[in-house]
Amino acid sequence: MREKIQGISAATTKLPLLQSEQSFCKRLADEAQQIRTDLRDVERLTTRREQSISMDLRLENGEIVASRML
Repeated sequence: MREKIQGISAATTKLPLLQSEQSFCKRLADEAQQIRTDLRDVERLTTRREQSISMDLRLENGEIVASRML
C-alpha cells in the first residue's frame, strides 16, 4: 500500500513539471514556425526583381543638366 501511495505522490508532483515542459515545447514549435515564415518572407523580398526604369538625360559638357522619366 505504501508503494502505491508513493507512486501516486510521485506522479502528482511530476504532473506540473510535465505540463510546463509540454507548454514550453508548444511555444518553441510556434516560435520556430514563425521564424520559418519570416525567413520565407525575407527571401521573397530579397529575390524580388525591381522594375526597371527609363530616363532621358540631357548632358552639357559631360554634366547632367536635365532629366525626365519615360
